[in-house]
Amino acid sequence: MKIRINERTRELYAKNCPRSTYKCSSFKELDYKIQRCIDLGLIRTKGDVTLVQYYNNQFQIIDSVIVNIQKTKKCFMISSYKKTEYFNKMQKVLV
Repeated sequence: MKIRINERTRELYAKNCPRSTYKCSSFKELDYKIQRCIDLGLIRTKGDVTLVQYYNNQFQIIDSVIVNIQKTKKCFMISSYKKTEYFNKMQKVLV
């Protein structure tokens, strides 16, 4: 699912994932991490709202825009293998 990432989305991500944000040296890296969360996370739909669970973060998406990110007690684990596979796939797209 392709989403539109704007400044508010980056601010929400930085608020909920400060350590991950701190590791990024550019908006491009930050946008990659946000998109990876959406692509690899567990997707559920409730009406017109799409909920994506990535680790303990829940992304609420309406019309391809993240409207909220919140921490939850549920945790959807993503393996290092999946993240590496995703990285390799995205690198091939960029090259």
